Amino acid sequence: MTKRQPTPSTPFVRFKANYIPLYRTLLVLSSFAVLTSLASLTNVRTPLSHIGADLFYASSGLITILVVPVFMISSLILLWHKHPFGIRLRLIGYLISTIATVLGFFTSKETLHTVIQRTIETSKQTQGNLSPEVAANIGETSFYGALYIALATNVIFALLWWRAWKRQVRADKKKQQKEQE
Repeated sequence: MTKRQPTPSTPFVRFKANYIPLYRTLLVLSSFAVLTSLASLTNVRTPLSHIGADLFYASSGLITILVVPVFMISSLILLWHKHPFGIRLRLIGYLISTIATVLGFFTSKETLHTVIQRTIETSKQTQGNLSPEVAANIGETSFYGALYIALATNVIFALLWWRAWKRQVRADKKKQQKEQE
């Protein structure tokens, strides 16, 4: 006769009992990321404004704002339920985001030039003392720096999720074997 352990009473205790620490951490971080990605929907006008000047950059921006969150939200729901399709959707979401970032990286020259010109014009209107060279350096550094950070974040979190998923599956199998004994 096997002894059954009492079921956890509070949601936090159940949360701790159901998920390994890395998986829990990624679930919480991903929940916050989903909330911030929903806030980025208010910025959908920016890529739309670039359609005439830089179609590929606008497309990559629209993919990042409209398509990637759909994958991330649905995968997060499935990952909370430990469904195997959840990790696949999550990795596909990171892949799509990476492709959109690379597309934006290689097709953003025209957009970057436009942003730098607007910065210079704004600086002149506000009697700022910003030379075109300094504006170009700041613009390129911040623009490409953000793209590099986005790429690194995608790769790091894809690897972390894969590792957490594997560990969670292993922990669930051990837990199931203990319950069967």
